[in-house]
Amino acid sequence: MRTTGVSWRAKNSIYEIPFSFIDVETTGLSHQNGDRVCELAVLRCRLGKRGRLFHTLINPLCPVSCGAMRVNGITNEMLHDAPIFETIADDFLSFISNSVIVVHNAPFDINFLKMEMGRIGKFFPQNHIIDTLYLSRRYYSFRSNSLPNLAWELGIKSDKFHRALADVHTTRKVFESFLEDFQMKGLSTIEELLRL
Repeated sequence: MRTTGVSWRAKNSIYEIPFSFIDVETTGLSHQNGDRVCELAVLRCRLGKRGRLFHTLINPLCPVSCGAMRVNGITNEMLHDAPIFETIADDFLSFISNSVIVVHNAPFDINFLKMEMGRIGKFFPQNHIIDTLYLSRRYYSFRSNSLPNLAWELGIKSDKFHRALADVHTTRKVFESFLEDFQMKGLSTIEELLRL
């Protein structure tokens, strides 16, 4: 997918490109059946740099399912005073502008975000999107391609999984581990990365 008005070019080094690592937690598994985003985290950085964080709980205006609560530990009480999505949408869009988005299992997170944007009459931007789940399935043979298992097999330490803030940091580390392999095979530009 293409971002309009980008300030970088396809032949730029991967170290010159801003990446936005995104993760959401949700009230359930199906945006089509009314589940909503209840936590959003973004880590924006260039490779090798510290970066900036955008993180918030979100009041979904509906209950968190028992199944989701067991996975992410987010309770309805925690969300009671959180902002609704509409109030954070513009800040989120500004934060990820002109960057390449990296997500683990991109269809899940991005479809939820597109749904949230659609509810308030906005569109999710046409940024390039890289899916670490897709990369793990295509180029590796892990026993499982879940984010916790990738972290474990790659020797990446994480204090917690299934919370948005922890997962964006883990996704970044998994992505950088993959990039080390790809660079050893000659990858150097964003154009080459986006063709994977």
